[in-house]
Amino acid sequence: RSLGNLYLRAGDHKKATEFVTDDFSNVKLLLSQGKNDEAKAILDSYQGKKDDNYYLLMAEYYYNIKNTQECFKTIDEFAKLSPKHPLIFQMRALCCEIEGNEARAKYNWGWYNLIKGQQDVALSEFLNSNDIEKSVDTLEQIIKIYDSQRDYTTAAEFVAQLVELEPKNTLALKRLGEFYQSVGDFDRA
Repeated sequence: RSLGNLYLRAGDHKKATEFVTDDFSNVKLLLSQGKNDEAKAILDSYQGKKDDNYYLLMAEYYYNIKNTQECFKTIDEFAKLSPKHPLIFQMRALCCEIEGNEARAKYNWGWYNLIKGQQDVALSEFLNSNDIEKSVDTLEQIIKIYDSQRDYTTAAEFVAQLVELEPKNTLALKRLGEFYQSVGDFDRA
């Protein structure tokens, strides 16, 4: 089994075929070869417990056939079993790209990179998402990253954008007022 998976990861489908014996590895091989109907037939006949591997393969199947609605549903099932797994956000980003939703794609790539520990890349993705379309979720992530870097001035710029989106957000208003007060801008505080 492991030798088959090694060949599969290396992209040597011919060799992988010789060594793959379990259903999930076989489905992965079929999906990587674009044999989506064959892979789905195996998944549909699977009688075992539907674990995270099952949902991940189903998501890959739906992604391959460009059924983003079902792909998102399946990713959500995967996320229940493996919360905070980077593949959740990678698959969501890929589906958003298919749908042409660049802002949400960048937001999900941001989360993917944040979970993988690549904070600078994540920040770049969140900033790109925010440039395309401002959202509360994106702004909150940008603010958290700048806070973690102790760049409170830049964080305050994004808190101001958050206040523009949510003028009644008392926490953001308080924080912005405190920032302006700390820099001596009492008129804006």
